[in-house]
Amino acid sequence: MSGRTGRTQDCSAADARGRLAKARKFLEAGELVQDLAEEGDEESASVSAALFVLAGIAAADAARRGRRQAPLGQTTGTGSRRLRRRHDARLIGTANS
Repeated sequence: MSGRTGRTQDCSAADARGRLAKARKFLEAGELVQDLAEEGDEESASVSAALFVLAGIAAADAARRGRRQAPLGQTTGTGSRRLRRRHDARLIGTANS
């Protein structure tokens, strides 16, 4: 297993309960989109899959109780700033290492 810690931030028990509630809502929404989609509707399948991924992330945050994934842009350290600059540069077509 890697020694990387990733982008995390402290999370209270109340925050963890909130993340679990969001996970349930993302799951419900994903199931609803999936149920309403017509057979072969790739756009709806993509939306449903994205909601399921968000449900999994929120559930993982809740399960870690005390640590959660930090939103992009709320990281600390020069490495994180360098990665954001590189990402921004790629978005505007001026990528450099």
